[in-house]
Amino acid sequence: MTDQVHDEVILEGPKESAEWARHMVMAHMANPWKDVIDACGRPDLMLDGRTPLLVELLTDCNSADTWYEAK
Repeated sequence: MTDQVHDEVILEGPKESAEWARHMVMAHMANPWKDVIDACGRPDLMLDGRTPLLVELLTDCNSADTWYEAK
């Protein structure tokens, strides 16, 4: 991650990895607790008894040579 602007993150990497990175970033941003919940199997036992956010978040992703072009 090279930068964060409000609710946007800017990532930098090789173009050959853009589709893989897009898939991974969108999956983790849409369901940030999924891997943790899957690993423990009990969301009710996480976070000192507090239930994590379990709804899928809407995400968007663009790829370009510059941030301006990606907007």
